[in-house]
Amino acid sequence: MGAFGCSALKTPPSLVAEIYVEEISLMSAHFDVIAFAIIMSPDNLCAFRDKLALFREPLSLETPRPP
Repeated sequence: MGAFGCSALKTPPSLVAEIYVEEISLMSAHFDVIAFAIIMSPDNLCAFRDKLALFREPLSLETPRPP
């Protein structure tokens, strides 16, 4: 999943992240893993880290490192 609309359409990253939080909360039982591909811009990254903090324990919000 990505930060849909946060760049080209100028949708506020915090709004997109909040919608993800709502949907993940409703549907989390149906997924083993939810992965995000978020461009490393300060606005996008901060918004998603802040909004997804409640999932921090069961999910890793760390930047993956190449093998």
